[in-house]
Amino acid sequence: MREGFEEAEHLGTAGNEQGRDIVANENGQQLAFQCKRVKAFSSSDAINELNKVLSLPPADRPVGIVFLVTCIVSTTTRDRARVHARNASPNFTTRFWCLTELDERVKRHPEIVSEFFQLGAVIEPAEMRARQQDWAIDVPPTISDVGNFVGREDILSALHLAVKRDIVRIGIWGPPGIGKTRTVQHFFWQCKQQSDLYDPIWLRVDDLFGKSRTGADAPGVLKWSRHGLLERLEDEKRRRPRAVFVFDNVQANPADIAWIVTRLGQVPAFFLTWDAGALPPCNPTIRLAELPQSASRQLMLSYSGEHVDRNAVSQLCDILEHYPIQLELAGRRLRLQTSTIEDLIEECGTKGTLLLKGRTFDREEVHIAQLVWGSFNCLDPAERRVLCALAALPAHAISGATVRWTTDMLGGNQVHNLDRSLQLGLITQRAVPDWRGCRYQFRSLMRDVFHLAEEFESSSRIIETYLSSGAALKDPSVEVIRLALERRLATQADKFPFDLSQMEYLFIEAIPSIRACVRNVVERVDNIEQRNAFQKALQKLFRTPRSEVVTLEYLELLRRWGMPDKHGELRRLFIRPMCQEIGEAYRSLTPVVSGFAAKVLADLNNQSLSEFISEQILSDNWSSRKAAMRVATYEEVGAAREAIVKLLGERDSKIRKLAVDGLWWGAGDQQVADRVFDLFANDSDEHVTFAAACTLGVHRDQRVVEYLLSRLSADDSEIRAEVCSVLWRFCDVPAVAARLVELATTDVDIDVRINIVFALLDEKHERAGSLWFQLIEFAEITPWNEVGDRRDAVAGLGVTLRPRTPFVDSLPNAIANKLTNWLSMDKLRVRRCK
Repeated sequence: MREGFEEAEHLGTAGNEQGRDIVANENGQQLAFQCKRVKAFSSSDAINELNKVLSLPPADRPVGIVFLVTCIVSTTTRDRARVHARNASPNFTTRFWCLTELDERVKRHPEIVSEFFQLGAVIEPAEMRARQQDWAIDVPPTISDVGNFVGREDILSALHLAVKRDIVRIGIWGPPGIGKTRTVQHFFWQCKQQSDLYDPIWLRVDDLFGKSRTGADAPGVLKWSRHGLLERLEDEKRRRPRAVFVFDNVQANPADIAWIVTRLGQVPAFFLTWDAGALPPCNPTIRLAELPQSASRQLMLSYSGEHVDRNAVSQLCDILEHYPIQLELAGRRLRLQTSTIEDLIEECGTKGTLLLKGRTFDREEVHIAQLVWGSFNCLDPAERRVLCALAALPAHAISGATVRWTTDMLGGNQVHNLDRSLQLGLITQRAVPDWRGCRYQFRSLMRDVFHLAEEFESSSRIIETYLSSGAALKDPSVEVIRLALERRLATQADKFPFDLSQMEYLFIEAIPSIRACVRNVVERVDNIEQRNAFQKALQKLFRTPRSEVVTLEYLELLRRWGMPDKHGELRRLFIRPMCQEIGEAYRSLTPVVSGFAAKVLADLNNQSLSEFISEQILSDNWSSRKAAMRVATYEEVGAAREAIVKLLGERDSKIRKLAVDGLWWGAGDQQVADRVFDLFANDSDEHVTFAAACTLGVHRDQRVVEYLLSRLSADDSEIRAEVCSVLWRFCDVPAVAARLVELATTDVDIDVRINIVFALLDEKHERAGSLWFQLIEFAEITPWNEVGDRRDAVAGLGVTLRPRTPFVDSLPNAIANKLTNWLSMDKLRVRRCK
């Protein structure tokens, strides 16, 4: 079959994820595949899936698992998954196909993707994977005038009744400006006052699926696949038991929302739309109508005060058709005393019609244009210029930084904020910025009106100036960043459009959603000179180690560009993949980066990863050999095993040791094991002998037990620690278990004791709990200047005991409580065991 597999089959639908479990045979042995369309994949996620497979009877259990993951998988996650699998079954293999490798396999076999994964399209592109935290949870504008909310009491009662009866599908529809969003916001406000602490999660459908109102792609927003979004919602449902999902603007993508709803399960959800035909099956389905006549009069009186002509108020409400948005605009002007009721009656006598574009069932026009003009003319000239300038931006793209810059440029000393525009209801404000970094937004109905103002053409030019400035490249708004980047790339096509400090922010320091947006824009550059300039600038930046996630983003960008490695940057990351840990002052080697760099280099050479790794293993360059062996070992590149075995006969003892170390994961083959044992028994170099013993010990080869036990007396504590990390596989041998328990209480080196206790816990040894407590006490009395962060390493042992186990429960209460406190710590720096 494909990719070296002999046969494959579905195991059927898997749980409520509606995914597929797949098995396939490789070299006559069965592997299980787990497909994860997620934005983040942690070690606990991997271990949960491993436990499901490892719990099968040995006769039915596959020899390994392959995770197909559509996001970055960190070094720590891979390490813990592999160690956990081998702790349970020494010959069980764990592989990860993600990022570039997964993309390439998908591209080669689209029909397999369609059949096995039931996607109907290719898995989410890699550029979406950096967005692990931002997933388009909206922050609706702050509710104002709570006391002025009238005329919806029956609707609110119906909503409370539906939620209390565990009705999980509530549809609300009506034309723009009718009050759908505000009604649901007020419902949650009421719940809070009544101590019914529901947890609303507000989702704009047009953001989730990246489409504009016209159906075109909308750059700068999140483009979820339906599968990925479903998994994220399921995760939120588990984490937040009082969650209520609110899907706003369902008409933007009714098909995907309907698909998700049928699989989401029992969780309350509201669906808001102006098109009833876009709603999924709901009960109840509520059509918001214009306010009752009595309610609209009450609302207007709350704005104007009681001492007014009631007949005039009724006449005005009739002219405004009792339509909420018109009543609000008129009422705000009355409250600010910019107009009288008589003025408004005269002004609205001839209605300015604004036709709604798109399908709607029962209302295609809203008569708000005349009122918007009236409110607009209540502003000072400087305020009108600012508002028209901001209307040149997308309706949901306005950050506080943009407003400050625009008011400084256009308002002079007259405009310092948008207070008057906010009071008139011409623009709305969130209490905190939303996921795009935006603080202000226009109702689209009003923004369209401002485009017709005579001030718009001249004022909008200031936004063009802003987008060309350096300030725009540090704007918190993702949309503004995108527009500024596109402008620079278009207007400065003959030269490099950024300096290094701007590159540093955009590609490295910015939040993930901005970094992803920047990369998307840059990837579309087709100017070769600009691409070359980008690559040179990025190489300068990455000569200083960055975090693993950012470095992987950089490598993915170079892979997509297909740029040759003229300056050796890819090769440096392949050979010495140094990364700066986020928030830490130390640097570390990361095999994930080394493996990714190897994949990019293989792509540039038109090779598969296994061909590239095999070639490097057999090259004359020592650094290349060492790096290739690391990648082959970590990525478990089975096709490279033959090249590694060839090195066992090299004259140079360093190369022989390197080859032996590279076979610790693949010595299950008896012929290979015999070759390694031959080195153990006959090699003249003691370092090769020791490495061969450890490799054979990982695979439970009884021929090396006596030798390994003898090395527990070595003066070098690092040797003792490494031997302990191998010998735990022989805990069923009485002599081995007794020796490990002895060292767990007597060895002076904490790393040795950590490795031993870690092993005994995994083997559920009867002494494990008490030894663990002794180890904690030992760490606490050791001077801090000698221990450093080793207490954190000891606390990390708790990962093997979550939740409480019989080892803890069998201890006295005082000790058990102390251990439980240790288990609650988040720092899990555990020494990696072979």
